[in-house]
Amino acid sequence: MTYAFKIAALATAIALGGVSLADARDGGPREPVSFETLDLNADGQITQDEMRARGAARLAQADTDGDGEISRDELLARARAGAESRVDRMMERLDADENGALSQAELEKARGNRGGGRLFNRADADGDGALSKAEYDTAVAEMQKRRDKRQN
Repeated sequence: MTYAFKIAALATAIALGGVSLADARDGGPREPVSFETLDLNADGQITQDEMRARGAARLAQADTDGDGEISRDELLARARAGAESRVDRMMERLDADENGALSQAELEKARGNRGGGRLFNRADADGDGALSKAEYDTAVAEMQKRRDKRQN
């Protein structure tokens, strides 16, 4: 998912008033929000009013100047904060030598990738250790299909 798409998704989720069950913390959709979080009056049902209240709360959280609208700068600030949070978690998880940078070896270890890895091997349909143009094109089309499916 591209950075621009995440910003657009956040703006859409806020504008729709919480119609999406995805939580917009850290500047972008994450895991589904719990039923209990959305069931504001704890009556065992989620109503449209409760969904609108969730959307209003999300809008208020992103609306840092309190004017009732989300500006481009507010969307960018929220997206940047989310990106920084994700990068911090990634560094904490992958920076094995704790030097504040990721080496090729650390990245390969994180991917379980020694000289090609799973994605390469999956794309190498004939198992010859090389990707033909046809194998490459097929792999790219499959990745795009999976990406499209996730975004819909």
